[in-house]
Amino acid sequence: MKQDDSGWQIAKLLVQKHGEDAPLRAAMQAQRRLAAEDFKGGATWIGITRAVDQILGNADTGNFREARQ
Repeated sequence: MKQDDSGWQIAKLLVQKHGEDAPLRAAMQAQRRLAAEDFKGGATWIGITRAVDQILGNADTGNFREARQ
């Protein structure tokens, strides 16, 4: 998700409003969408969840070397 994306803006608002609870809130939205078989909406909220994690510094960089150190 690009930082100029509307999903990124939603992620920033979630962090402002919910702080450390923002990842849980976003994940719950994704789960609701998927349970309703709204797969596009679910995928969008999964992306928002990842953006929230990046904002809060919880994101996995995907770099195995960094993770092992």
